[in-house]
Amino acid sequence: MIPRHRPSFGMGHLVYQFLLGMFPAKIEAAEEIWATRLKVPHAIWVPSGRYAICRSLEFATSDECTVYTPAFTCGVVREAVRRSGRRLKLMDSEQNGLLMSGNADRSATRHDAVILSEVYGLRYSDSDLPTALIDAGMRIFDMAMSVPTQNDMQRLRKSDVAIVSFGLGKPLYAGWGGLLLTHDQQMADWMRAQRCIDLAPKRLVRSIRQNAELLLRSAAHVPACYALIRTLQDRLRRGSSPVIADGNSADDQLPPMSRDWSHGPTSLHLTLASNLARGTDRIISQRRQLFRSYETLLFPDSSVPVPDAAFSHYPIRVPGLHRDTLRAELWENGIDTATLFEFPRGERPESFPNAHRHSHEILALPLWNSLPVQAIATACRVIRDFCLKNQISISPFHWPGEIESDRKLVDRQSAA
Repeated sequence: MIPRHRPSFGMGHLVYQFLLGMFPAKIEAAEEIWATRLKVPHAIWVPSGRYAICRSLEFATSDECTVYTPAFTCGVVREAVRRSGRRLKLMDSEQNGLLMSGNADRSATRHDAVILSEVYGLRYSDSDLPTALIDAGMRIFDMAMSVPTQNDMQRLRKSDVAIVSFGLGKPLYAGWGGLLLTHDQQMADWMRAQRCIDLAPKRLVRSIRQNAELLLRSAAHVPACYALIRTLQDRLRRGSSPVIADGNSADDQLPPMSRDWSHGPTSLHLTLASNLARGTDRIISQRRQLFRSYETLLFPDSSVPVPDAAFSHYPIRVPGLHRDTLRAELWENGIDTATLFEFPRGERPESFPNAHRHSHEILALPLWNSLPVQAIATACRVIRDFCLKNQISISPFHWPGEIESDRKLVDRQSAA
Protein backbone atom coordinates (compact mmCIF):
# COMPACT_ATOMS: atom_id res chain seq x y z
CA MET A 1 0.00 0.00 0.00
CA ILE A 2 1.36 3.44 -0.99
CA PRO A 3 0.81 5.95 1.87
CA ARG A 4 -0.58 9.40 1.15
CA HIS A 5 2.56 10.82 2.74
CA ARG A 6 5.78 9.49 4.20
CA PRO A 7 8.87 10.99 5.90
CA SER A 8 11.78 11.91 3.66
CA PHE A 9 14.07 9.67 5.75
CA GLY A 10 14.09 5.88 5.93
CA MET A 11 13.80 3.71 9.01
CA GLY A 12 17.51 2.88 8.98
CA HIS A 13 18.43 6.56 9.09
CA LEU A 14 15.85 7.18 11.81
CA VAL A 15 17.19 4.39 14.05
CA TYR A 16 20.75 5.65 13.50
CA GLN A 17 19.70 9.19 14.46
CA PHE A 18 17.76 7.79 17.42
CA LEU A 19 20.98 6.30 18.78
CA LEU A 20 22.84 9.54 18.17
CA GLY A 21 19.90 11.40 19.70
CA MET A 22 20.80 10.09 23.12
CA PHE A 23 23.34 12.94 23.13
CA PRO A 24 21.89 16.38 23.95
CA ALA A 25 20.90 18.70 21.11
CA LYS A 26 19.97 22.33 21.65
CA ILE A 27 17.12 24.31 20.12
CA GLU A 28 19.47 27.21 19.47
CA ALA A 29 21.74 25.07 17.28
CA ALA A 30 18.83 23.89 15.11
CA GLU A 31 17.56 27.46 14.82
CA GLU A 32 20.97 28.69 13.68
CA ILE A 33 21.22 26.01 11.00
CA TRP A 34 17.87 27.00 9.53
CA ALA A 35 18.54 30.74 9.78
CA THR A 36 21.85 30.30 7.96
CA ARG A 37 20.32 28.01 5.35
CA LEU A 38 17.50 30.44 4.53
CA LYS A 39 19.53 33.62 5.07
CA VAL A 40 16.92 35.02 7.43
CA PRO A 41 17.96 36.78 10.66
CA HIS A 42 15.75 34.82 13.01
CA ALA A 43 14.45 31.24 12.99
CA ILE A 44 12.54 30.45 16.19
CA TRP A 45 11.57 26.87 17.03
CA VAL A 46 7.88 26.58 18.01
CA PRO A 47 5.81 23.59 19.20
CA SER A 48 3.40 23.89 16.23
CA GLY A 49 2.28 26.11 13.37
CA ARG A 50 -0.94 27.03 15.17
CA TYR A 51 1.11 28.15 18.17
CA ALA A 52 3.24 30.38 15.93
CA ILE A 53 0.19 31.99 14.29
CA CYS A 54 -1.52 32.69 17.59
CA ARG A 55 1.50 34.07 19.43
CA SER A 56 2.73 36.20 16.51
CA LEU A 57 -0.71 37.81 16.26
CA GLU A 58 -0.68 38.49 19.99
CA PHE A 59 2.68 40.23 19.69
CA ALA A 60 2.15 42.23 16.51
CA THR A 61 -1.56 43.19 16.55
CA SER A 62 -4.17 44.66 18.88
CA ASP A 63 -7.43 43.12 20.09
CA GLU A 64 -9.29 45.19 17.46
CA CYS A 65 -7.35 43.62 14.61
CA THR A 66 -9.20 41.78 11.84
CA VAL A 67 -7.34 38.74 10.51
CA TYR A 68 -8.16 37.80 6.92
CA THR A 69 -7.94 34.04 6.51
CA PRO A 70 -8.71 31.74 3.57
CA ALA A 71 -11.81 29.57 3.86
CA PHE A 72 -9.88 26.83 2.03
CA THR A 73 -7.18 25.87 4.51
CA CYS A 74 -6.64 23.73 7.58
CA GLY A 75 -9.04 24.31 10.48
CA VAL A 76 -6.16 24.79 12.94
CA VAL A 77 -5.40 28.14 11.24
CA ARG A 78 -8.82 29.40 12.23
CA GLU A 79 -8.38 27.92 15.70
CA ALA A 80 -5.14 29.87 16.13
CA VAL A 81 -6.78 33.17 15.15
CA ARG A 82 -9.66 32.68 17.57
CA ARG A 83 -7.32 31.77 20.42
CA SER A 84 -5.46 35.02 19.80
CA GLY A 85 -8.69 36.95 20.48
CA ARG A 86 -8.59 38.70 17.09
CA ARG A 87 -11.55 39.01 14.72
CA LEU A 88 -11.63 36.33 12.04
CA LYS A 89 -12.62 37.27 8.49
CA LEU A 90 -12.86 34.38 6.01
CA MET A 91 -12.18 34.93 2.33
CA ASP A 92 -13.00 32.80 -0.68
CA SER A 93 -10.52 31.08 -2.99
CA GLU A 94 -9.81 32.04 -6.58
CA GLN A 95 -12.24 30.60 -9.08
CA ASN A 96 -9.46 28.93 -11.06
CA GLY A 97 -6.90 28.42 -8.34
CA LEU A 98 -6.47 27.32 -4.74
CA LEU A 99 -5.11 30.54 -3.24
CA MET A 100 -7.16 33.29 -1.65
CA SER A 101 -9.05 35.68 -3.93
CA GLY A 102 -9.24 39.46 -3.61
CA ASN A 103 -12.98 39.66 -2.99
CA ALA A 104 -13.67 41.39 0.31
CA ASP A 105 -16.35 43.71 1.62
CA ARG A 106 -13.71 46.23 2.65
CA SER A 107 -10.01 46.76 2.29
CA ALA A 108 -7.56 45.76 4.99
CA THR A 109 -5.82 48.55 6.89
CA ARG A 110 -2.41 48.72 8.50
CA HIS A 111 -4.10 47.59 11.74
CA ASP A 112 -5.21 44.30 10.17
CA ALA A 113 -3.40 41.07 9.37
CA VAL A 114 -3.67 38.45 6.65
CA ILE A 115 -2.76 34.76 6.74
CA LEU A 116 -1.51 33.55 3.37
CA SER A 117 -1.91 29.77 3.54
CA GLU A 118 0.19 28.36 0.71
CA VAL A 119 -1.80 25.15 0.28
CA TYR A 120 -0.01 22.16 -1.25
CA GLY A 121 3.07 24.36 -1.74
CA LEU A 122 1.57 27.05 -4.00
CA ARG A 123 3.26 30.42 -3.47
CA TYR A 124 2.07 34.00 -3.09
CA SER A 125 4.11 36.84 -4.51
CA ASP A 126 3.44 40.56 -4.15
CA SER A 127 1.81 40.56 -7.58
CA ASP A 128 -0.50 37.70 -6.51
CA LEU A 129 -1.59 39.30 -3.24
CA PRO A 130 -5.31 40.19 -3.35
CA THR A 131 -5.76 43.92 -3.87
CA ALA A 132 -7.99 44.21 -0.82
CA LEU A 133 -5.17 42.93 1.40
CA ILE A 134 -2.16 44.88 0.13
CA ASP A 135 -2.33 47.40 2.98
CA ALA A 136 -2.52 44.79 5.76
CA GLY A 137 -0.03 45.70 8.46
CA MET A 138 1.04 42.10 9.09
CA ARG A 139 1.31 39.16 6.68
CA ILE A 140 1.72 35.59 7.91
CA PHE A 141 3.00 33.25 5.21
CA ASP A 142 1.67 29.85 6.25
CA MET A 143 4.23 27.52 4.62
CA ALA A 144 3.29 24.38 6.56
CA MET A 145 2.86 22.43 3.30
CA SER A 146 6.02 23.83 1.68
CA VAL A 147 9.79 23.51 1.68
CA PRO A 148 11.06 27.08 2.25
CA THR A 149 13.83 28.64 0.17
CA GLN A 150 15.95 31.77 0.40
CA ASN A 151 13.77 33.38 -2.28
CA ASP A 152 10.72 32.83 -0.09
CA MET A 153 12.38 34.73 2.72
CA GLN A 154 13.03 37.73 0.46
CA ARG A 155 9.27 38.34 0.37
CA LEU A 156 9.18 39.15 4.08
CA ARG A 157 8.81 42.71 5.26
CA LYS A 158 9.89 43.48 8.81
CA SER A 159 6.32 43.07 10.05
CA ASP A 160 5.84 39.72 8.26
CA VAL A 161 6.49 36.18 9.45
CA ALA A 162 6.74 32.84 7.69
CA ILE A 163 5.79 29.62 9.42
CA VAL A 164 7.13 26.13 8.64
CA SER A 165 5.84 22.88 10.11
CA PHE A 166 7.70 19.66 11.00
CA GLY A 167 4.40 17.87 11.73
CA LEU A 168 2.90 14.69 10.31
CA GLY A 169 2.15 14.75 6.59
CA LYS A 170 4.36 17.75 5.90
CA PRO A 171 7.25 17.70 3.38
CA LEU A 172 9.64 18.48 6.25
CA TYR A 173 8.40 15.94 8.78
CA ALA A 174 10.71 15.73 11.78
CA GLY A 175 8.32 14.35 14.37
CA TRP A 176 7.45 17.56 16.20
CA GLY A 177 7.34 21.34 16.08
CA GLY A 178 7.99 24.00 13.49
CA LEU A 179 9.70 27.33 12.85
CA LEU A 180 8.71 30.97 12.89
CA LEU A 181 10.92 32.98 10.52
CA THR A 182 11.20 36.76 10.81
CA HIS A 183 13.42 39.78 10.23
CA ASP A 184 12.15 41.48 13.39
CA GLN A 185 14.51 41.31 16.37
CA GLN A 186 11.79 42.33 18.83
CA MET A 187 9.45 39.65 17.51
CA ALA A 188 12.19 37.02 17.83
CA ASP A 189 13.08 38.04 21.39
CA TRP A 190 9.41 38.08 22.47
CA MET A 191 8.66 34.70 20.86
CA ARG A 192 11.60 33.04 22.60
CA ALA A 193 10.62 34.55 25.96
CA GLN A 194 6.99 33.48 25.48
CA ARG A 195 8.10 29.99 24.48
CA CYS A 196 9.94 29.64 27.78
CA ILE A 197 6.70 30.48 29.57
CA ASP A 198 4.49 28.19 27.51
CA LEU A 199 6.58 25.03 27.22
CA ALA A 200 5.98 22.39 29.87
CA PRO A 201 9.01 21.35 31.93
CA LYS A 202 11.12 18.62 30.36
CA ARG A 203 10.35 15.12 31.59
CA LEU A 204 12.31 11.99 30.75
CA VAL A 205 9.15 9.91 30.47
CA ARG A 206 7.62 12.39 28.03
CA SER A 207 10.76 12.44 25.89
CA ILE A 208 10.82 8.64 25.73
CA ARG A 209 7.15 8.63 24.75
CA GLN A 210 7.67 11.28 22.05
CA ASN A 211 10.63 9.41 20.53
CA ALA A 212 8.71 6.13 20.63
CA GLU A 213 5.79 7.79 18.91
CA LEU A 214 8.08 9.10 16.17
CA LEU A 215 9.57 5.65 15.59
CA LEU A 216 6.18 3.92 15.55
CA ARG A 217 4.58 6.54 13.33
CA SER A 218 7.43 6.33 10.82
CA ALA A 219 7.26 2.53 10.84
CA ALA A 220 3.50 2.71 10.29
CA HIS A 221 4.13 4.60 7.04
CA VAL A 222 6.31 1.86 5.59
CA PRO A 223 4.22 0.58 2.65
CA ALA A 224 4.28 -3.03 3.89
CA CYS A 225 2.61 -2.01 7.19
CA TYR A 226 0.53 0.96 6.12
CA ALA A 227 -2.72 -0.63 4.89
CA LEU A 228 -3.31 -2.73 7.99
CA ILE A 229 -2.47 0.03 10.46
CA ARG A 230 -4.46 2.67 8.61
CA THR A 231 -7.49 0.42 8.35
CA LEU A 232 -7.41 -0.43 12.05
CA GLN A 233 -6.94 3.22 13.06
CA ASP A 234 -9.78 4.51 10.94
CA ARG A 235 -12.24 1.84 12.00
CA LEU A 236 -11.42 2.34 15.66
CA ARG A 237 -11.66 6.12 15.51
CA ARG A 238 -14.52 6.63 13.11
CA GLY A 239 -16.13 3.26 12.62
CA SER A 240 -16.12 3.78 8.85
CA SER A 241 -14.13 3.00 5.73
CA PRO A 242 -10.52 4.23 5.76
CA VAL A 243 -11.08 5.69 2.33
CA ILE A 244 -13.87 8.16 2.85
CA ALA A 245 -13.21 10.22 5.97
CA ASP A 246 -10.29 12.50 6.70
CA GLY A 247 -9.17 13.73 10.08
CA ASN A 248 -9.99 17.42 9.65
CA SER A 249 -11.60 18.42 12.93
CA ALA A 250 -14.59 20.71 13.06
CA ASP A 251 -13.84 24.25 14.16
CA ASP A 252 -17.25 25.40 15.42
CA GLN A 253 -15.90 25.56 18.96
CA LEU A 254 -12.39 25.75 20.31
CA PRO A 255 -11.14 22.30 21.28
CA PRO A 256 -9.23 21.75 24.52
CA MET A 257 -5.63 22.95 24.45
CA SER A 258 -3.55 20.12 23.01
CA ARG A 259 0.13 19.32 23.44
CA ASP A 260 0.76 21.25 20.21
CA TRP A 261 0.75 24.33 22.44
CA SER A 262 3.11 23.21 25.17
CA HIS A 263 5.39 20.24 24.39
CA GLY A 264 9.02 20.86 23.53
CA PRO A 265 11.24 18.83 21.20
CA THR A 266 13.52 15.93 22.02
CA SER A 267 17.10 15.72 20.79
CA LEU A 268 15.89 13.36 18.06
CA HIS A 269 13.38 15.93 16.79
CA LEU A 270 16.04 18.64 16.68
CA THR A 271 18.56 16.37 14.94
CA LEU A 272 16.05 15.43 12.23
CA ALA A 273 15.02 19.07 11.76
CA SER A 274 18.67 20.10 11.38
CA ASN A 275 19.30 17.35 8.84
CA LEU A 276 16.29 18.48 6.84
CA ALA A 277 17.76 21.98 6.58
CA ARG A 278 20.88 20.54 5.00
CA GLY A 279 18.87 18.45 2.54
CA THR A 280 16.31 20.95 1.23
CA ASP A 281 17.85 21.12 -2.28
CA ARG A 282 17.54 17.35 -2.66
CA ILE A 283 13.98 17.33 -1.29
CA ILE A 284 12.89 20.06 -3.71
CA SER A 285 14.54 18.39 -6.70
CA GLN A 286 12.98 14.99 -6.03
CA ARG A 287 9.52 16.38 -5.49
CA ARG A 288 9.71 18.41 -8.70
CA GLN A 289 10.60 15.27 -10.64
CA LEU A 290 7.67 13.36 -9.15
CA PHE A 291 5.36 16.29 -9.89
CA ARG A 292 6.42 16.18 -13.53
CA SER A 293 5.74 12.43 -13.66
CA TYR A 294 2.12 13.05 -12.65
CA GLU A 295 1.80 15.91 -15.14
CA THR A 296 3.20 13.84 -18.00
CA LEU A 297 0.92 10.86 -17.39
CA LEU A 298 -2.30 12.69 -16.54
CA PHE A 299 -2.06 15.88 -18.57
CA PRO A 300 0.48 15.36 -21.37
CA ASP A 301 -0.70 18.49 -23.20
CA SER A 302 -0.18 20.74 -20.19
CA SER A 303 1.83 23.87 -20.89
CA VAL A 304 2.23 24.81 -17.23
CA PRO A 305 5.95 24.65 -16.28
CA VAL A 306 7.21 22.46 -13.47
CA PRO A 307 7.22 24.65 -10.34
CA ASP A 308 10.45 25.58 -8.62
CA ALA A 309 8.75 24.80 -5.32
CA ALA A 310 8.32 21.41 -3.66
CA PHE A 311 4.73 20.31 -3.18
CA SER A 312 3.21 18.28 -0.37
CA HIS A 313 0.78 16.40 -2.68
CA TYR A 314 -0.29 16.41 -6.32
CA PRO A 315 -3.88 17.78 -6.28
CA ILE A 316 -6.39 17.18 -9.07
CA ARG A 317 -10.00 18.26 -9.55
CA VAL A 318 -12.57 15.47 -9.72
CA PRO A 319 -16.35 15.99 -10.07
CA GLY A 320 -17.68 16.02 -6.52
CA LEU A 321 -20.16 13.20 -7.03
CA HIS A 322 -17.35 10.90 -8.16
CA ARG A 323 -14.44 11.91 -5.94
CA ASP A 324 -15.03 9.50 -3.06
CA THR A 325 -15.70 6.65 -5.47
CA LEU A 326 -12.42 7.32 -7.28
CA ARG A 327 -10.65 7.57 -3.95
CA ALA A 328 -12.03 4.19 -2.93
CA GLU A 329 -10.92 2.66 -6.23
CA LEU A 330 -7.40 4.01 -5.79
CA TRP A 331 -7.34 2.49 -2.30
CA GLU A 332 -8.36 -0.87 -3.72
CA ASN A 333 -5.41 -0.58 -6.11
CA GLY A 334 -2.94 0.18 -3.33
CA ILE A 335 -2.86 3.99 -3.44
CA ASP A 336 -4.00 6.11 -0.49
CA THR A 337 -5.04 9.72 -1.08
CA ALA A 338 -6.20 12.77 0.88
CA THR A 339 -9.16 15.17 0.60
CA LEU A 340 -7.79 18.37 2.11
CA PHE A 341 -9.52 20.60 3.18
CA GLU A 342 -12.97 20.38 4.72
CA PHE A 343 -15.28 23.35 4.25
CA PRO A 344 -15.59 25.35 7.50
CA ARG A 345 -18.56 24.06 9.45
CA GLY A 346 -21.27 26.58 10.19
CA GLU A 347 -20.48 28.65 7.08
CA ARG A 348 -22.88 29.01 4.17
CA PRO A 349 -21.62 27.49 0.88
CA GLU A 350 -22.91 30.46 -1.11
CA SER A 351 -20.72 32.79 0.95
CA PHE A 352 -17.57 31.01 -0.24
CA PRO A 353 -18.59 29.15 -3.42
CA ASN A 354 -15.08 28.51 -4.71
CA ALA A 355 -13.74 27.16 -1.41
CA HIS A 356 -16.86 25.00 -1.10
CA ARG A 357 -16.30 23.61 -4.60
CA HIS A 358 -12.62 22.93 -3.88
CA SER A 359 -13.45 21.09 -0.66
CA HIS A 360 -15.65 18.67 -2.62
CA GLU A 361 -13.52 18.33 -5.76
CA ILE A 362 -9.85 18.29 -4.80
CA LEU A 363 -8.19 14.89 -4.50
CA ALA A 364 -4.57 14.97 -3.29
CA LEU A 365 -2.36 12.21 -4.72
CA PRO A 366 0.74 11.04 -2.81
CA LEU A 367 3.97 12.94 -3.44
CA TRP A 368 6.76 11.93 -1.04
CA ASN A 369 10.46 11.82 -1.77
CA SER A 370 11.02 8.09 -2.18
CA LEU A 371 7.68 7.50 -3.92
CA PRO A 372 8.24 4.84 -6.65
CA VAL A 373 7.54 6.07 -10.17
CA GLN A 374 5.66 2.81 -10.71
CA ALA A 375 3.20 3.85 -8.01
CA ILE A 376 2.54 7.09 -9.89
CA ALA A 377 1.98 5.10 -13.07
CA THR A 378 -0.49 2.84 -11.26
CA ALA A 379 -2.41 5.78 -9.80
CA CYS A 380 -2.62 7.50 -13.18
CA ARG A 381 -3.80 4.31 -14.89
CA VAL A 382 -6.57 3.84 -12.33
CA ILE A 383 -7.63 7.48 -12.75
CA ARG A 384 -7.69 7.26 -16.55
CA ASP A 385 -9.68 4.02 -16.52
CA PHE A 386 -12.12 5.44 -13.98
CA CYS A 387 -12.71 8.56 -16.08
CA LEU A 388 -13.37 6.52 -19.22
CA LYS A 389 -15.67 4.10 -17.43
CA ASN A 390 -17.74 6.88 -15.84
CA GLN A 391 -17.48 9.32 -18.77
CA ILE A 392 -16.18 12.15 -16.61
CA SER A 393 -13.34 14.61 -16.92
CA ILE A 394 -10.72 15.61 -14.42
CA SER A 395 -8.52 18.67 -14.52
CA PRO A 396 -5.38 19.96 -12.83
CA PHE A 397 -5.47 22.84 -10.42
CA HIS A 398 -4.31 26.12 -11.94
CA TRP A 399 -1.29 28.15 -10.98
CA PRO A 400 -1.84 31.74 -9.82
CA GLY A 401 -2.27 33.94 -12.87
CA GLU A 402 -3.01 31.00 -15.17
CA ILE A 403 -6.62 31.14 -16.36
CA GLU A 404 -7.16 28.35 -18.84
CA SER A 405 -10.03 26.12 -19.89
CA ASP A 406 -9.98 22.70 -18.24
CA ARG A 407 -7.98 20.14 -20.15
CA LYS A 408 -10.30 17.23 -20.75
CA LEU A 409 -8.61 13.92 -20.19
CA VAL A 410 -11.52 11.85 -21.47
CA ASP A 411 -11.96 13.99 -24.58
CA ARG A 412 -8.31 13.59 -25.55
CA GLN A 413 -8.30 9.85 -24.96
CA SER A 414 -11.57 9.41 -26.90
CA ALA A 415 -10.13 11.37 -29.82
CA ALA A 416 -7.01 9.20 -29.74
